Amino acid sequence: MGLHAARVEDPHGVEPALREALAHAGPSLVDVVTNADEIAVPPKPTVDQAWGFAIAKTKELLESHA
Repeated sequence: MGLHAARVEDPHGVEPALREALAHAGPSLVDVVTNADEIAVPPKPTVDQAWGFAIAKTKELLESHA
């Protein structure tokens, strides 16, 4: 039993890499490269999610000027 590992650098490669990982009988690791500056937002954020995001970004801004 070996470890299955995949590195994904292209968004089109995520689904195939996950399918391979899930099909593997043993443990799997999928390393997905992302843009650290990209803002991750759900497709249809709830009011609570939007509020939490706004609070987090405000704290981030205030802490960067402290």
